[in-house]
This record gives sequence, C-alpha cells and structure tokens, in this order.
Amino acid sequence: MQWRPVTRRKFLAGTGSAGALLAAAPWLRAQTAPFRIDVHYHPIAPGWIGEDVVSSTMAREVIGRAKAWTPQLALEEMDRNQVETVVCSVANPGIWFGDVAQGRRLARTCNEYTARLMADHPGRFGLFAALPLPDVEGSLAELTYALDVLKADGIGLFSSYGDKWLADPLFQPVFEELNRRKAVVYVHPMAPNCCRHLVPDIPASLLEYPMDTTRTILQWILTKSTARYPDLRLIFSHDGGYIMGALGRLQILDDTQESMRAMMPESFRAEVAKFYYENSSSADAVTMASLRAYVPLSHVLLGTDSPFIGPMAPNIAQLQKIGLSKAELVGVERGNALALMPRLNRKLRSSA
Repeated sequence: MQWRPVTRRKFLAGTGSAGALLAAAPWLRAQTAPFRIDVHYHPIAPGWIGEDVVSSTMAREVIGRAKAWTPQLALEEMDRNQVETVVCSVANPGIWFGDVAQGRRLARTCNEYTARLMADHPGRFGLFAALPLPDVEGSLAELTYALDVLKADGIGLFSSYGDKWLADPLFQPVFEELNRRKAVVYVHPMAPNCCRHLVPDIPASLLEYPMDTTRTILQWILTKSTARYPDLRLIFSHDGGYIMGALGRLQILDDTQESMRAMMPESFRAEVAKFYYENSSSADAVTMASLRAYVPLSHVLLGTDSPFIGPMAPNIAQLQKIGLSKAELVGVERGNALALMPRLNRKLRSSA
C-alpha cells in the first residue's frame, strides 16, 4: 500500500486537532520519509542479553533473534517500514531475578544503552526506562536518573512482579512519584509465578501475557488507582489483553452482586477509556472493533514488538487492512504518540 499524505482539511477533520497537524508536519512535507512511531520495541543491550539468567530463560528461536540484533539492522528495518522512531523498553524476562544489586545494575545498563542510541541516532530511538521493581528504593532512584538525566520519554514496567500486580500497596511510593511527574508508563505483560506452565505446550506469551495484562487493568480499576494517580498516562500492550472481552461479564456482576458493586467505579467504561493501548500482535479487525467500542481512537498507538515477535512488517500491514481512514491511521501510527509524549515530539521536530 502506497502511503499518501492527506490534505490539511481532511487531516483536521479526522483528528480534530490543529496541534496534531503541526506535530505531523515533517512527515506531511515528505511522504516517502519514515513517519511511523512504534511504542513497543525491544533493543538488545549487550550487558543485558549477556547475563546468564536472562538468556537461559529465552526460547531458542527468541534468543537467536535477540543475539542477531544490532542498531544498524534496526535502522534498516525501520527505514524499510517507514518507522521514524521506536520507543524502547526491556523485554521479558526483564531485569528482576531476586537480587537487588543485580536488578539495579541491569536497569542502569539497559537505560544507559538506549540513551546512547538516542544520542547516536537523534530522532530514531526513544526510551521507556526500566525500573528494578519490586525494589522500591532502587526504582525511585532509577526513575529520577532516567527522567532527569537521561531524559527518558517515560517508564517501562511489567504487568506483575512475582505474585504482585501494579496496584499492590508495596509499589505505592513509586506510583506516587510517577503521578507527581505526570509520567507516561508503558506496561508490558509478564507471566506471573502462578501461571507459567498451566497447560502443556501452550507458551505463556500466547495465553498468560494477555491474561496478566487483563489482571493488571482490573486490579488497577477495582482498587480505585485511576483516582489515586489521576495524572499517570498508562499504555497497555496488545490492546489491553482480554480486557474488552471481560467487560460484559463485569457489567453482569456489577448488576447482580452487591459485593462486586462496592468495588466497581461509577463507570467501568469511562475507566477503561482513560488508558492507552498499543496494538502489537492485535491489530486485527475483531480486536480493534472491540477496543473502539470503549476507547477513543486517540488512545490507540502503533506497536510491533520487534525484534522479539519478529519483523515489523506483518503488524504494520495488518493495521492497514482493518478499515481505518487515512486520518485515523495518521493518528494511530504517529499523531497519538506525539500528543502523549511532548519530549518525543520536540525530539522529532528537531531532527526533521
């Protein structure tokens, strides 16, 4: 599919935002130049993949792709797929393996590696910085360094840590500080301790990752965390996992069970619509139709999960086939990310 820029009138009609038009202006001036922003991307820091406890947990297929990755190969693939910027986060298995010193070291290693990519290739890489949760003290120190010194675009967390999900009271100091900073927080799924090998031959990435994202969203809403941290901007992977499929059952429980009603917010629909969602491995018509029934399209972002899930091209191609207008695609593939992350916006404009 050949991409052609829309007119200014059509773009404004589709987005309702003059600011979004200005943010997209560099791409509109050069239709053949890379313009997409991928918010779900995993660079491979040598100091991370070289850690035995990291590489030993990966499947052979995944470890092969990871070890073959280089910044130059990444840039070549980005150019082939008209991706201007990837916002980087640490992939599974993450950086926490029960050792405080190791977790802090790996967080700093991964964050500084991506910061070097940002400096070496202006406008091409962004950073969702890793934190060594459940180490709260180390996480507070690292988020300060990442946001203030490395100028990260946000923070990257996992949906759970061992047997604790993000709304657990243990993590409250970290989220209080992130809320104070009005931070963007990208949430990548993780298989919790309880559920990694429940069904033989079904990998956790296929079933438990989207389920754990769903658990995290439900816990966040039912603990009133959206009200406790109103200035956080949360991005959930894979269009929120199975959350959209769970909404009908939640509504029935809310209508019929007093105990559930006491936990529910005034409007579950409104709570779900406050979050942002990226569409890696989920940019199909059925999933997107379900998502759009509850969430404004301005809260939907492009993600590819490359290189771990494979090349960028299939996910991007799938997104083109689900019936979005050109103006809507501009938002999902670029404009919504720019509106969410002003620091990234300035970085792109300065490199255009």
